[in-house]
Amino acid sequence: MCKESERQALLDFKQSLQLVNQSGFHDLSSWEGKDCCAWTGISCDGLYVERLDLHGKFLLAAGSISPSLLKLQYLSYLDLSENDFNGSRIPEFIGSLKNLTHLDLSHANFGGPIPSQLGNLSKLETLYLGDGVSDSLLDNNMNFHNKFPKLFSVGNLEWLSHLTSLKDLDLSFTNLSKASDWFQVVNQLPFLENLAMRECDLPSAISSSVSLVNSSTSLTDLYLSGNYLTASAIYPWLFNVNSNLEFLDLSRNHLKGPIPESFEICALGFIQNTSSCKSDSIQQLRLAEKQLTSSVVNEMANLSSLSVLDLGYNLLNGTISESVGQLSNLWTLRLGGNSLDNVVISEAHFSNLTKLIELDLSYSSLTLKFKSDWIPPFHLGILFLCSCKLGPRFPEWLQTQAGIVALDISDAKISDSLPIWFWDLFGRVRYFL
Repeated sequence: MCKESERQALLDFKQSLQLVNQSGFHDLSSWEGKDCCAWTGISCDGLYVERLDLHGKFLLAAGSISPSLLKLQYLSYLDLSENDFNGSRIPEFIGSLKNLTHLDLSHANFGGPIPSQLGNLSKLETLYLGDGVSDSLLDNNMNFHNKFPKLFSVGNLEWLSHLTSLKDLDLSFTNLSKASDWFQVVNQLPFLENLAMRECDLPSAISSSVSLVNSSTSLTDLYLSGNYLTASAIYPWLFNVNSNLEFLDLSRNHLKGPIPESFEICALGFIQNTSSCKSDSIQQLRLAEKQLTSSVVNEMANLSSLSVLDLGYNLLNGTISESVGQLSNLWTLRLGGNSLDNVVISEAHFSNLTKLIELDLSYSSLTLKFKSDWIPPFHLGILFLCSCKLGPRFPEWLQTQAGIVALDISDAKISDSLPIWFWDLFGRVRYFL
């Protein structure tokens, strides 16, 4: 049985909202009776409300959110994500919920400046304020880049440096164009493991007074896609983020030229000789549209845990080593949009890629030469070979790929007629010939 004061605080909070779903009924119909610990979204520790999880409950702001939540003195978990607060500002009083360890206000249509009072939440371990669209939508629709409005804005991030217990931070789609201190702030979060700042208009300029030594060596996942970062800004800062890094996304930035040899991220294979690196932790490597000029794909052979390798739409040239075929955990391989004229791909390049489900070599001018009786070790769902040299005969090995849902072999130098089995196998597939 919860305390009466906390039950009333929750009812006051409910009154400050509109609650409606598609059927015209709110999802908090259980918020009746004496025991608020039994209500939807409420978890208690004894008499006290400890968790308030109302994500995706069709909440609509009817005005300002009631500060009655301050009466929940032991509240440690607050999730209001995936609702619609009609562009209203994040209430400053949330910064007084001193026991919060988890705060999720993402995809909730809050707006305006992020209150600096959130910096008072010294116990906070998780802070999700990100908004916007999924990375997969942005990856496949590059025209969306930087065209979605930023609902939040921040002048500086000094308040964030006080949240020294943070492990997970998502500020994606926040306007951080004036937050020139973001480097320093992240450096002061020693336990930070996951950092997402997608599409934040991050400034690249680094003051000469900024330390490039990053104390957040606990980082495992780093998402900085869709900003205006330059190589001279981001590469030095990344020097010391390498010990535990497993995921790095720098796609849709302004990185040009080769990755420097001094880039000491061994786990990512970003040095000339990766044979001495312990490189079995990195799982996804997305470096599309970086204008990379060297054939870094040949440095990936030691990345035994790699599941996603995306080097599409760079300036890669030269050969592609058959060692790529030893990346047995790979399920996505994207090399499309590079200058790989006269490079020949054979069965050896796929010898152990048994988990591969997406292959994109389109617009790379690659020559694919396989034996007529070749049976691939993989079963693809997506295959893009547009503008490759696949013909002149129609590839018989496609008969083994019954799971394909998207196929593009247009302009692939095939002069052969379509076999009957093609229509039987791919009649309902989205394809381009």
